[in-house]
Amino acid sequence: MKFIPIYILLAIVFLSSCKEEGLMTYDVKESGSSLYFTEKIDRKSKDTLMKVISLGRTADELKDSVITIPVSISGPAMSFDRPINIEIPDTASMKLGVHFDYVTPPMIRADRVTDLITLVLHRTPDLKQERVYLKLDLKANEHFNPQIPIKINSNIKQDITSYSLSYDDMFPVPHLWTTFPNKTAFIGYFGPYSKRKVELILEVLQLDPELLYNPLTPPAVAQLINWSSYMKYWLNNQKANGNTQYDENNKEIEMGPNAR
Repeated sequence: MKFIPIYILLAIVFLSSCKEEGLMTYDVKESGSSLYFTEKIDRKSKDTLMKVISLGRTADELKDSVITIPVSISGPAMSFDRPINIEIPDTASMKLGVHFDYVTPPMIRADRVTDLITLVLHRTPDLKQERVYLKLDLKANEHFNPQIPIKINSNIKQDITSYSLSYDDMFPVPHLWTTFPNKTAFIGYFGPYSKRKVELILEVLQLDPELLYNPLTPPAVAQLINWSSYMKYWLNNQKANGNTQYDENNKEIEMGPNAR
């Protein structure tokens, strides 16, 4: 009986998995090192945005913030720094020198096959009125030749040489009013969204904001009932004492019809 050496079996499995995931291959020596955004290799989401950055919940004193974007290469490390060629489409509304700057010129440093593109984000006044978008495209230069533009994960094509993000300074709408599976029930207790209503809920009930904003920690139905009940009592009490609460559109803040 013949046996196939284990290293051959592993090679077969590896090549098979590459084929299933749709990762294009090529000759590094002939074409040069390829370059791609590391985070997109295993990503399975259809959403093209890799990051959604909002400063609406941060203190006004925060003016600049820093983000890092990992990149990887397919070829060997070199003993010298290699610049990365990045193009930003004219359609990008997030502008270099206005909304962001590179902390250091993008590069793969000596003796590395992975590195970070580091951006400093500026908190400009226009971000309070509109969301801006940025797209970074990796392009060929004398050091790199991005030859693996697409990888398929779970039948979803990922452009691994492009990276997109959005950026704003607007007060975010909690997911409970937008994507929460029990959104209808939630609105029945808390009524329509307003920025001032959210501020009051957090202030009066002294809640951890993550309870409203983090989809991984949704509140229980019993909590919704208790919170909306107390908020209705508090708002009615304020109104009875001549301190009716209004939202940013000068409308009276009220709970939903199911609040008791």
